Amino acid sequence: MSQPNVNPNFNTTYTKIYVGGLPWITREEGLRSFFKQFGEIIHANVVCNRETGRSEGFGFVTFRDAEAATRACQNQFPVIDGRVAKCNLAYLGARVNNNQNDRQVATYIPPYWYHQNAPQYYPVYPYYPYPPFWTQYGPY
Repeated sequence: MSQPNVNPNFNTTYTKIYVGGLPWITREEGLRSFFKQFGEIIHANVVCNRETGRSEGFGFVTFRDAEAATRACQNQFPVIDGRVAKCNLAYLGARVNNNQNDRQVATYIPPYWYHQNAPQYYPVYPYYPYPPFWTQYGPY
């Protein structure tokens, strides 16, 4: 569903809000009816499961201006369709880098002498090709 009057280059950093904790019965119309009191809504959607069609319990609302989004988030726990929800600007919970290949992970490399002096927590037993049989006198 594309919105006819939305510019694809529209920056939604301060105009898009995340609404979590929604009841399963809430749909797009429920979000629009609750949040229209704060300002003009460009887009609203409730994220649903592809297979079952049931709501995942969260959604997004995009306002025309940032002041409307700020007014909507002043009450961080609004009651929508009889359930307390959570509301904040969507960019606050966004991942900074979604590309897994570009992510740099800090890795600890121990010094070369670490393994030589490392304590052995498990005693070294002789290798058995099969588990030993235990008798009253010890392993067989």
